[in-house]
Amino acid sequence: RPLTTEEIMELLENSDNEDLQEAEAIDIALVPPDRDNDTDVDDIADDDLVVEENNIRLLGKAKKKEREWENIQLEEENAYQAHLKIKSKMQHFPAIIEELIQRDARPLDFFKLFWPIEFIEYICSESEKYAKYKYGDNSFSVTPQEIYKIIAILLLSGYNTLPNTRLYWETKVDVQNAAISSSISRDNFLRIFRNLHFSDNNSTDETDRCRNVRPLLDHLSSKFETYAQPLPSVWSLDETMEPYYGNHHMKQFIKGKPIRFGYKFWCLNRPDGYCIRFKIYEGREDRDPSMTLGSSVTKKMVLNFVPENSEIFLDNYFNSLPLLEEMKTNKINITGTIRIDRIEKAPLRDLKKEPRGSVHGLKEKRVTLVYLDGTTIAK
Repeated sequence: RPLTTEEIMELLENSDNEDLQEAEAIDIALVPPDRDNDTDVDDIADDDLVVEENNIRLLGKAKKKEREWENIQLEEENAYQAHLKIKSKMQHFPAIIEELIQRDARPLDFFKLFWPIEFIEYICSESEKYAKYKYGDNSFSVTPQEIYKIIAILLLSGYNTLPNTRLYWETKVDVQNAAISSSISRDNFLRIFRNLHFSDNNSTDETDRCRNVRPLLDHLSSKFETYAQPLPSVWSLDETMEPYYGNHHMKQFIKGKPIRFGYKFWCLNRPDGYCIRFKIYEGREDRDPSMTLGSSVTKKMVLNFVPENSEIFLDNYFNSLPLLEEMKTNKINITGTIRIDRIEKAPLRDLKKEPRGSVHGLKEKRVTLVYLDGTTIAK
């Protein structure tokens, strides 16, 4: 018969195994029974029951080696000099800007760098295929100019919002938009918008949760990176929400945020907020088991992309001590707040009763912790 919980606990407590004695926690995995020894007899006497320790799979977690922290003296002058050093690195001037200035380019020319005619023609082709596949509409056709108008209307509706899209074509003066109504008819807009498509349904990866918009995401991500060259040396990493209130398996809910419902994106930005690299959160991440989700995302976004000796600033959702150590190994500096449950019991002094502005610093190998006005900063 199988062992009871009490018998398993007694076996573990009386074990002479050194690994078990040093383990902080033990996971017990239930192994399927051996079919060759199956029996219907369940009244075996306890005296006849032979228990072998090797027949239980024990997954012991070895104790983590405690860090050896040293107190450090922080000087205001050094902090100010570090601030000036970071500020000088924040100057970033992509090469494409100088090229556009020399060409005396218009804003439309800059827009078409990200939305070139080749990609617009691809959207036209896939939209026409989708109309035939989804609705059997063989007469549907769309031109690149019409797609440009659709994008322009979507951009305009972002800052000139109405309760319903159809109101832009109304004749009432309080809602009508002459720029939209004079460029394309309402019915033509709705027909194109209904068939707007970005991928070939016959060649998509069924395991990709973003397969319908994957070509669009890849295209924009590539353009953002291309026209940010040369890459800056100061970055910020954060999450952002694109509001969405419909039903979708990738919709996220974040309590206490200005945008609580929608799609979540990880964004690697310049100091002025320009997004250079982004990744949509699909709800399943190949995460490093030794790190939190935020730290694993940071590794994926930063490693093999950000130049060496770059400075990255992030918040406590992403920061952790293992992340700081790994980034230091790859010659990348990270500074950010850190949650108190991630400092691995570092002996930071409680400054709540001390004057405002009091600071306590600790250092361990390549990691520095600073406690300032109730906030813990890790670098």
